[in-house]
Amino acid sequence: MNEMVDFALELALKGGARYAEVRAIKSSDSGFLLRNGNLDESGMEESYGLSVRVLKKGFGFASTSIMEKGAIERAVEMALKSSSAQRDEIGFQNVEGEKFREEKSADVENMFGRLKDFDSELDCPMRIMSFSHTMEEKVYKNSDGADIQTKLPRSFLFVFLTVGEESTGYEQFMNEYGGVGGEEIFRGMEEEIKKEKEGVLRCLREKNPPPKGKIDYIVGPKISGLAAHESCGHPFEADRILGREMAQAGGSFLKGKEIGERIGSESASVIDDPTIEGSFGYYRYDDEGVRARKRYLIKNGIVNEFLHNRETAFIMDAQSNGSARASAYDVEPLVRMANTYIESGDYSLEELIEGVKEGILMENYMEWNIDDKRLNQKYTACEAYLIENGEIKGPLYQPKLEVTTQGFYSAIDGCSKDLKFSAATCGKGEPMQGMPVFTGGPYVRLREVENEY
Repeated sequence: MNEMVDFALELALKGGARYAEVRAIKSSDSGFLLRNGNLDESGMEESYGLSVRVLKKGFGFASTSIMEKGAIERAVEMALKSSSAQRDEIGFQNVEGEKFREEKSADVENMFGRLKDFDSELDCPMRIMSFSHTMEEKVYKNSDGADIQTKLPRSFLFVFLTVGEESTGYEQFMNEYGGVGGEEIFRGMEEEIKKEKEGVLRCLREKNPPPKGKIDYIVGPKISGLAAHESCGHPFEADRILGREMAQAGGSFLKGKEIGERIGSESASVIDDPTIEGSFGYYRYDDEGVRARKRYLIKNGIVNEFLHNRETAFIMDAQSNGSARASAYDVEPLVRMANTYIESGDYSLEELIEGVKEGILMENYMEWNIDDKRLNQKYTACEAYLIENGEIKGPLYQPKLEVTTQGFYSAIDGCSKDLKFSAATCGKGEPMQGMPVFTGGPYVRLREVENEY
Protein backbone atom coordinates (compact mmCIF):
# COMPACT_ATOMS: atom_id res chain seq x y z
CA MET A 1 0.00 0.00 0.00
CA ASN A 2 2.89 2.36 0.77
CA GLU A 3 4.22 2.14 -2.76
CA MET A 4 0.82 2.88 -4.33
CA VAL A 5 0.11 5.75 -1.93
CA ASP A 6 3.47 7.37 -2.71
CA PHE A 7 2.85 6.94 -6.44
CA ALA A 8 -0.60 8.59 -6.24
CA LEU A 9 0.64 11.48 -4.12
CA GLU A 10 3.51 12.25 -6.48
CA LEU A 11 1.16 12.19 -9.49
CA ALA A 12 -1.28 14.57 -7.82
CA LEU A 13 1.43 17.11 -7.02
CA LYS A 14 2.89 16.88 -10.51
CA GLY A 15 -0.62 17.55 -11.82
CA GLY A 16 -0.68 20.94 -10.09
CA ALA A 17 -2.49 20.24 -6.82
CA ARG A 18 -1.74 22.81 -4.13
CA TYR A 19 -2.73 20.18 -1.60
CA ALA A 20 -3.14 16.41 -1.98
CA GLU A 21 -3.84 13.46 0.28
CA VAL A 22 -4.00 9.73 -0.38
CA ARG A 23 -5.67 7.12 1.81
CA ALA A 24 -5.34 3.36 1.24
CA ILE A 25 -7.33 0.90 3.34
CA LYS A 26 -7.50 -2.88 3.56
CA SER A 27 -10.46 -4.02 5.66
CA SER A 28 -11.26 -7.60 6.71
CA ASP A 29 -14.75 -8.05 8.18
CA SER A 30 -16.43 -11.09 9.72
CA GLY A 31 -19.56 -11.61 11.75
CA PHE A 32 -22.68 -13.59 12.54
CA LEU A 33 -26.25 -13.12 13.74
CA LEU A 34 -28.09 -15.33 16.23
CA ARG A 35 -31.88 -15.23 16.26
CA ASN A 36 -33.38 -17.04 19.27
CA GLY A 37 -30.14 -18.97 19.61
CA ASN A 38 -30.03 -20.15 15.99
CA LEU A 39 -27.42 -19.04 13.49
CA ASP A 40 -29.39 -16.84 11.11
CA GLU A 41 -26.51 -15.54 9.01
CA SER A 42 -22.73 -15.33 8.96
CA GLY A 43 -20.10 -14.09 6.55
CA MET A 44 -16.70 -12.69 5.78
CA GLU A 45 -15.75 -9.82 3.49
CA GLU A 46 -12.61 -8.02 2.41
CA SER A 47 -12.29 -4.62 0.79
CA TYR A 48 -9.13 -3.05 -0.52
CA GLY A 49 -8.67 0.26 -2.23
CA LEU A 50 -7.26 3.76 -2.41
CA SER A 51 -8.63 7.27 -2.68
CA VAL A 52 -7.03 10.55 -3.66
CA ARG A 53 -8.32 13.99 -2.71
CA VAL A 54 -6.75 17.08 -4.28
CA LEU A 55 -7.15 20.81 -4.00
CA LYS A 56 -6.46 23.01 -7.00
CA LYS A 57 -9.50 25.26 -6.95
CA GLY A 58 -12.13 23.22 -5.15
CA PHE A 59 -11.82 19.68 -3.86
CA GLY A 60 -11.58 16.80 -6.31
CA PHE A 61 -11.99 13.23 -5.12
CA ALA A 62 -11.70 9.82 -6.77
CA SER A 63 -11.09 6.26 -5.65
CA THR A 64 -10.22 2.87 -7.06
CA SER A 65 -10.33 -0.71 -5.83
CA ILE A 66 -7.68 -1.73 -8.36
CA MET A 67 -4.28 -1.27 -6.78
CA GLU A 68 -2.36 -0.97 -10.04
CA LYS A 69 -0.60 2.05 -11.45
CA GLY A 70 -2.86 2.41 -14.46
CA ALA A 71 -6.03 2.53 -12.32
CA ILE A 72 -4.39 4.92 -9.88
CA GLU A 73 -3.32 7.23 -12.71
CA ARG A 74 -6.95 7.40 -13.89
CA ALA A 75 -8.19 8.12 -10.35
CA VAL A 76 -5.69 10.95 -9.89
CA GLU A 77 -6.58 12.41 -13.28
CA MET A 78 -10.28 12.32 -12.41
CA ALA A 79 -9.70 14.04 -9.07
CA LEU A 80 -7.57 16.79 -10.67
CA LYS A 81 -10.18 17.47 -13.37
CA SER A 82 -12.96 17.59 -10.82
CA SER A 83 -10.98 20.03 -8.67
CA SER A 84 -10.26 22.34 -11.60
CA ALA A 85 -13.94 22.39 -12.61
CA GLN A 86 -15.14 23.77 -9.26
CA ARG A 87 -16.67 27.25 -9.40
CA ASP A 88 -15.29 28.67 -6.14
CA GLU A 89 -11.81 28.46 -4.72
CA ILE A 90 -11.73 26.75 -1.33
CA GLY A 91 -9.61 27.86 1.61
CA PHE A 92 -7.85 25.13 3.57
CA GLN A 93 -5.95 25.37 6.84
CA ASN A 94 -2.24 24.50 6.80
CA VAL A 95 -1.22 21.84 9.33
CA GLU A 96 2.32 20.53 9.65
CA GLY A 97 2.36 16.82 8.86
CA GLU A 98 3.42 14.24 11.44
CA LYS A 99 4.50 10.60 11.30
CA PHE A 100 2.70 7.96 13.36
CA ARG A 101 2.60 4.15 13.56
CA GLU A 102 0.20 1.99 15.57
CA GLU A 103 -0.72 -1.69 15.46
CA LYS A 104 -3.02 -3.66 17.77
CA SER A 105 -4.30 -7.25 17.76
CA ALA A 106 -7.44 -8.93 19.11
CA ASP A 107 -8.86 -12.38 19.89
CA VAL A 108 -12.54 -13.04 19.18
CA GLU A 109 -12.48 -16.80 18.56
CA ASN A 110 -14.73 -17.61 21.53
CA MET A 111 -17.50 -15.10 20.81
CA PHE A 112 -19.81 -17.50 18.96
CA GLY A 113 -19.82 -20.08 21.75
CA ARG A 114 -20.06 -17.38 24.40
CA LEU A 115 -23.14 -15.80 22.82
CA LYS A 116 -24.78 -19.20 22.24
CA ASP A 117 -24.36 -19.98 25.94
CA PHE A 118 -25.65 -16.56 26.95
CA ASP A 119 -28.71 -16.91 24.75
CA SER A 120 -29.62 -20.19 26.45
CA GLU A 121 -29.73 -18.37 29.82
CA LEU A 122 -32.24 -15.70 28.68
CA ASP A 123 -35.93 -16.30 29.14
CA CYS A 124 -37.24 -13.92 26.47
CA PRO A 125 -39.70 -14.52 23.62
CA MET A 126 -37.37 -12.84 21.09
CA ARG A 127 -33.57 -12.57 21.18
CA ILE A 128 -31.30 -11.14 18.50
CA MET A 129 -27.51 -10.95 18.87
CA SER A 130 -25.38 -9.58 16.06
CA PHE A 131 -21.58 -9.68 16.35
CA SER A 132 -19.03 -8.19 13.94
CA HIS A 133 -15.26 -7.86 13.92
CA THR A 134 -13.14 -5.70 11.61
CA MET A 135 -9.40 -5.51 11.13
CA GLU A 136 -8.50 -2.31 9.29
CA GLU A 137 -5.08 -1.50 7.88
CA LYS A 138 -4.71 2.11 6.79
CA VAL A 139 -1.95 4.14 5.14
CA TYR A 140 -2.53 7.89 4.95
CA LYS A 141 -0.13 10.45 3.49
CA ASN A 142 -0.52 14.06 2.40
CA SER A 143 1.49 16.85 0.80
CA ASP A 144 2.04 18.49 4.19
CA GLY A 145 4.27 15.59 5.18
CA ALA A 146 1.79 13.48 7.17
CA ASP A 147 2.54 9.75 7.18
CA ILE A 148 0.02 7.85 9.34
CA GLN A 149 -0.05 4.04 9.31
CA THR A 150 -2.35 2.02 11.57
CA LYS A 151 -3.68 -1.51 11.98
CA LEU A 152 -6.62 -1.62 14.37
CA PRO A 153 -9.23 -4.30 15.27
CA ARG A 154 -12.77 -3.23 16.14
CA SER A 155 -15.40 -5.51 17.64
CA PHE A 156 -19.12 -4.74 17.96
CA LEU A 157 -22.08 -6.51 19.55
CA PHE A 158 -25.75 -5.59 19.18
CA VAL A 159 -28.24 -7.29 21.53
CA PHE A 160 -31.99 -6.78 21.00
CA LEU A 161 -34.44 -8.38 23.43
CA THR A 162 -38.21 -8.59 23.72
CA VAL A 163 -39.45 -9.17 27.27
CA GLY A 164 -42.89 -9.68 28.76
CA GLU A 165 -45.87 -12.01 28.59
CA GLU A 166 -49.47 -11.92 27.37
CA SER A 167 -50.81 -10.68 30.71
CA THR A 168 -48.47 -7.67 30.84
CA GLY A 169 -47.77 -6.94 27.19
CA TYR A 170 -44.28 -6.75 25.73
CA GLU A 171 -41.38 -4.34 25.71
CA GLN A 172 -38.21 -4.20 23.64
CA PHE A 173 -34.78 -2.82 24.47
CA MET A 174 -31.30 -2.99 23.03
CA ASN A 175 -27.70 -2.83 24.17
CA GLU A 176 -24.63 -2.08 22.06
CA TYR A 177 -21.04 -2.86 23.03
CA GLY A 178 -17.87 -2.29 21.10
CA GLY A 179 -14.34 -1.01 21.03
CA VAL A 180 -10.83 -1.41 19.67
CA GLY A 181 -9.92 -4.90 20.79
CA GLY A 182 -11.47 -8.33 21.15
CA GLU A 183 -13.45 -10.40 23.62
CA GLU A 184 -12.20 -8.43 26.64
CA ILE A 185 -14.41 -5.51 25.53
CA PHE A 186 -17.52 -7.46 26.55
CA ARG A 187 -16.47 -8.27 30.12
CA GLY A 188 -19.50 -8.20 32.42
CA MET A 189 -21.92 -7.81 29.52
CA GLU A 190 -24.05 -10.87 30.38
CA GLU A 191 -24.82 -9.85 33.96
CA GLU A 192 -25.54 -6.27 32.93
CA ILE A 193 -28.10 -7.34 30.32
CA LYS A 194 -29.77 -9.82 32.70
CA LYS A 195 -30.14 -7.11 35.35
CA GLU A 196 -31.59 -4.67 32.83
CA LYS A 197 -33.99 -7.30 31.52
CA GLU A 198 -35.38 -7.86 35.02
CA GLY A 199 -35.74 -4.11 35.56
CA VAL A 200 -37.65 -3.61 32.30
CA LEU A 201 -39.89 -6.58 33.09
CA ARG A 202 -40.68 -5.22 36.57
CA CYS A 203 -41.69 -1.81 35.15
CA LEU A 204 -43.84 -3.56 32.56
CA ARG A 205 -45.62 -5.73 35.11
CA GLU A 206 -46.42 -3.01 37.65
CA LYS A 207 -47.31 -0.22 35.18
CA ASN A 208 -47.22 2.58 37.76
CA PRO A 209 -47.90 6.01 36.19
CA PRO A 210 -45.21 8.71 36.61
CA PRO A 211 -45.84 11.91 38.58
CA LYS A 212 -46.76 15.09 36.70
CA GLY A 213 -45.74 18.71 36.99
CA LYS A 214 -42.30 20.22 37.63
CA ILE A 215 -40.10 17.47 39.00
CA ASP A 216 -36.46 16.42 39.10
CA TYR A 217 -35.00 13.80 36.81
CA ILE A 218 -31.92 11.65 37.14
CA VAL A 219 -30.98 10.15 33.77
CA GLY A 220 -28.61 7.22 33.42
CA PRO A 221 -25.54 7.00 31.17
CA LYS A 222 -27.49 5.63 28.20
CA ILE A 223 -29.81 8.65 28.15
CA SER A 224 -27.20 11.26 29.12
CA GLY A 225 -24.90 9.83 26.44
CA LEU A 226 -27.59 9.89 23.79
CA ALA A 227 -28.43 13.49 24.71
CA ALA A 228 -24.76 14.51 24.52
CA HIS A 229 -24.40 12.90 21.09
CA GLU A 230 -27.62 14.18 19.55
CA SER A 231 -28.16 17.58 21.18
CA CYS A 232 -24.53 18.69 21.48
CA GLY A 233 -22.27 16.60 19.25
CA HIS A 234 -24.28 16.90 16.03
CA PRO A 235 -25.22 20.60 16.27
CA PHE A 236 -21.58 21.42 17.15
CA GLU A 237 -20.33 19.92 13.85
CA ALA A 238 -19.11 22.93 11.90
CA ASP A 239 -20.38 21.68 8.53
CA ARG A 240 -23.90 21.46 9.98
CA ILE A 241 -23.56 24.98 11.35
CA LEU A 242 -22.58 26.11 7.84
CA GLY A 243 -25.74 24.45 6.46
CA ARG A 244 -24.07 21.67 4.47
CA GLU A 245 -26.03 18.79 6.03
CA MET A 246 -29.49 20.35 6.08
CA ALA A 247 -30.91 18.34 3.17
CA GLN A 248 -29.43 15.07 4.45
CA ALA A 249 -29.11 14.67 8.22
CA GLY A 250 -30.29 18.08 9.40
CA GLY A 251 -28.79 21.35 10.52
CA SER A 252 -27.96 23.10 13.78
CA PHE A 253 -29.63 25.61 16.07
CA LEU A 254 -26.21 27.30 16.30
CA LYS A 255 -25.11 30.09 13.95
CA GLY A 256 -21.34 29.81 14.48
CA LYS A 257 -20.94 32.94 16.63
CA GLU A 258 -21.79 31.40 20.02
CA ILE A 259 -18.27 30.68 21.28
CA GLY A 260 -18.13 32.07 24.83
CA GLU A 261 -21.91 32.21 25.27
CA ARG A 262 -23.72 30.38 28.06
CA ILE A 263 -25.86 27.42 27.05
CA GLY A 264 -26.08 25.51 30.35
CA SER A 265 -25.36 25.51 34.05
CA GLU A 266 -21.91 25.48 35.69
CA SER A 267 -22.32 21.72 36.12
CA ALA A 268 -22.76 21.08 32.39
CA SER A 269 -19.65 20.14 30.38
CA VAL A 270 -19.68 18.02 27.22
CA ILE A 271 -16.53 16.38 25.84
CA ASP A 272 -15.72 14.64 22.59
CA ASP A 273 -12.51 12.60 22.94
CA PRO A 274 -11.17 10.28 20.21
CA THR A 275 -8.10 9.35 22.28
CA ILE A 276 -9.88 7.15 24.87
CA GLU A 277 -7.95 3.87 24.67
CA GLY A 278 -10.04 0.89 23.62
CA SER A 279 -13.09 3.01 22.77
CA PHE A 280 -15.23 2.30 19.71
CA GLY A 281 -14.54 5.79 18.34
CA TYR A 282 -10.79 5.64 19.02
CA TYR A 283 -8.21 7.23 16.72
CA ARG A 284 -4.98 9.22 17.14
CA TYR A 285 -4.98 11.10 13.82
CA ASP A 286 -7.96 12.03 11.69
CA ASP A 287 -8.38 11.50 7.95
CA GLU A 288 -6.76 14.85 7.15
CA GLY A 289 -3.59 14.01 9.09
CA VAL A 290 -4.46 16.18 12.12
CA ARG A 291 -3.59 14.87 15.59
CA ALA A 292 -6.70 14.02 17.65
CA ARG A 293 -7.26 15.51 21.09
CA LYS A 294 -9.85 15.86 23.83
CA ARG A 295 -12.37 18.53 22.80
CA TYR A 296 -14.53 20.49 25.24
CA LEU A 297 -17.64 21.39 23.27
CA ILE A 298 -19.38 22.84 26.34
CA LYS A 299 -17.26 23.80 29.36
CA ASN A 300 -19.03 24.68 32.63
CA GLY A 301 -22.10 25.70 30.64
CA ILE A 302 -20.22 27.84 28.10
CA VAL A 303 -19.95 27.04 24.37
CA ASN A 304 -16.23 26.33 24.06
CA GLU A 305 -15.48 24.94 20.58
CA PHE A 306 -17.05 23.31 17.54
CA LEU A 307 -15.96 20.15 15.73
CA HIS A 308 -13.80 21.15 12.74
CA ASN A 309 -12.01 19.77 9.75
CA ARG A 310 -9.37 21.86 7.99
CA GLU A 311 -11.82 23.54 5.62
CA THR A 312 -14.42 24.59 8.22
CA ALA A 313 -11.60 25.75 10.53
CA PHE A 314 -10.34 28.04 7.74
CA ILE A 315 -13.84 29.42 7.09
CA MET A 316 -14.58 30.06 10.78
CA ASP A 317 -11.11 31.32 11.71
CA ALA A 318 -10.49 28.45 14.12
CA GLN A 319 -8.09 25.51 14.41
CA SER A 320 -8.87 22.03 13.12
CA ASN A 321 -9.34 19.76 16.12
CA GLY A 322 -8.95 16.50 14.23
CA SER A 323 -12.63 15.82 13.46
CA ALA A 324 -12.38 14.66 9.81
CA ARG A 325 -13.36 10.99 9.46
CA ALA A 326 -14.26 8.71 6.56
CA SER A 327 -15.92 5.32 6.98
CA ALA A 328 -14.16 3.65 4.02
CA TYR A 329 -11.51 4.27 1.37
CA ASP A 330 -14.05 5.27 -1.30
CA VAL A 331 -15.78 8.16 0.54
CA GLU A 332 -14.57 11.62 1.52
CA PRO A 333 -13.95 12.54 5.17
CA LEU A 334 -16.68 14.54 6.91
CA VAL A 335 -16.77 16.42 10.21
CA ARG A 336 -17.59 13.69 12.73
CA MET A 337 -17.83 12.94 16.41
CA ALA A 338 -15.85 10.19 18.14
CA ASN A 339 -16.67 9.58 21.82
CA THR A 340 -19.12 12.22 23.08
CA TYR A 341 -20.19 12.38 26.72
CA ILE A 342 -21.16 14.64 29.61
CA GLU A 343 -18.23 15.12 31.97
CA SER A 344 -18.39 13.32 35.31
CA GLY A 345 -18.94 15.20 38.58
CA ASP A 346 -18.40 14.73 42.31
CA TYR A 347 -21.50 12.79 43.36
CA SER A 348 -22.27 9.13 43.85
CA LEU A 349 -25.59 7.93 42.43
CA GLU A 350 -26.88 7.56 45.99
CA GLU A 351 -26.02 11.19 46.73
CA LEU A 352 -27.82 12.38 43.60
CA ILE A 353 -30.92 10.44 44.66
CA GLU A 354 -30.73 11.71 48.25
CA GLY A 355 -31.01 15.28 46.96
CA VAL A 356 -34.36 14.68 45.21
CA LYS A 357 -37.65 15.29 47.01
CA GLU A 358 -39.83 14.13 44.11
CA GLY A 359 -38.48 12.87 40.83
CA ILE A 360 -37.83 10.12 38.32
CA LEU A 361 -34.77 7.95 37.76
CA MET A 362 -34.64 7.02 34.05
CA GLU A 363 -32.18 4.18 33.45
CA ASN A 364 -32.72 3.41 29.78
CA TYR A 365 -34.81 4.54 26.83
CA MET A 366 -37.18 2.61 24.58
CA GLU A 367 -37.55 5.44 22.05
CA TRP A 368 -36.36 8.99 21.45
CA ASN A 369 -36.59 11.76 18.86
CA ILE A 370 -35.04 15.12 18.13
CA ASP A 371 -35.76 17.79 15.52
CA ASP A 372 -33.60 18.62 12.49
CA LYS A 373 -31.86 21.51 14.22
CA ARG A 374 -31.18 19.52 17.40
CA LEU A 375 -33.20 21.85 19.59
CA ASN A 376 -36.30 19.97 20.82
CA GLN A 377 -35.88 16.42 22.13
CA LYS A 378 -37.87 13.69 23.85
CA TYR A 379 -36.90 10.43 25.58
CA THR A 380 -39.26 7.65 26.73
CA ALA A 381 -37.92 5.25 29.36
CA CYS A 382 -38.33 1.48 29.37
CA GLU A 383 -36.80 1.18 32.87
CA ALA A 384 -37.50 3.94 35.40
CA TYR A 385 -38.18 4.44 39.10
CA LEU A 386 -40.00 6.90 41.34
CA ILE A 387 -37.90 8.94 43.79
CA GLU A 388 -39.55 10.35 46.92
CA ASN A 389 -37.73 12.12 49.75
CA GLY A 390 -34.34 10.88 48.61
CA GLU A 391 -35.33 7.21 48.24
CA ILE A 392 -36.21 4.86 45.37
CA LYS A 393 -39.86 3.87 45.88
CA GLY A 394 -40.73 1.64 42.95
CA PRO A 395 -40.88 1.17 39.17
CA LEU A 396 -42.63 3.52 36.75
CA TYR A 397 -44.21 2.79 33.38
CA GLN A 398 -42.76 4.68 30.41
CA PRO A 399 -42.11 8.16 31.85
CA LYS A 400 -41.04 10.77 29.33
CA LEU A 401 -38.55 13.59 29.34
CA GLU A 402 -39.26 16.35 26.82
CA VAL A 403 -37.01 19.40 26.86
CA THR A 404 -35.08 21.82 24.67
CA THR A 405 -31.31 21.54 24.33
CA GLN A 406 -30.72 24.71 26.35
CA GLY A 407 -33.31 23.55 28.87
CA PHE A 408 -31.55 20.21 29.30
CA TYR A 409 -28.08 21.64 29.93
CA SER A 410 -29.40 24.53 32.06
CA ALA A 411 -31.26 22.09 34.34
CA ILE A 412 -28.14 20.04 35.20
CA ASP A 413 -27.06 20.56 38.80
CA GLY A 414 -24.97 17.46 39.45
CA CYS A 415 -23.28 14.48 37.80
CA SER A 416 -22.04 11.18 39.20
CA LYS A 417 -18.34 10.33 39.52
CA ASP A 418 -18.36 7.28 37.26
CA LEU A 419 -18.51 7.19 33.47
CA LYS A 420 -20.10 4.36 31.55
CA PHE A 421 -20.07 4.07 27.75
CA SER A 422 -22.07 2.31 25.04
CA ALA A 423 -20.97 1.70 21.47
CA ALA A 424 -22.99 3.12 18.60
CA THR A 425 -22.82 3.67 14.86
CA CYS A 426 -23.39 7.32 13.94
CA GLY A 427 -24.88 7.99 10.50
CA LYS A 428 -24.14 11.03 8.37
CA GLY A 429 -23.57 12.08 4.77
CA GLU A 430 -24.68 11.14 1.27
CA PRO A 431 -23.81 8.40 0.57
CA MET A 432 -24.45 7.42 4.18
CA GLN A 433 -21.35 6.86 6.29
CA GLY A 434 -21.75 4.82 9.48
CA MET A 435 -19.01 5.79 11.94
CA PRO A 436 -18.06 3.95 15.16
CA VAL A 437 -18.55 6.12 18.26
CA PHE A 438 -19.05 5.93 22.01
CA THR A 439 -22.00 7.54 23.76
CA GLY A 440 -22.43 7.56 27.51
CA GLY A 441 -21.33 9.44 30.56
CA PRO A 442 -22.41 9.73 34.20
CA TYR A 443 -25.78 9.78 35.91
CA VAL A 444 -27.03 13.36 35.47
CA ARG A 445 -29.50 15.18 37.72
CA LEU A 446 -31.87 17.71 36.17
CA ARG A 447 -33.84 20.12 38.34
CA GLU A 448 -37.52 21.10 37.90
CA VAL A 449 -38.27 19.87 34.39
CA GLU A 450 -41.92 20.01 33.39
CA ASN A 451 -43.56 16.60 32.99
CA GLU A 452 -46.95 16.85 31.26
CA TYR A 453 -47.38 13.13 30.58
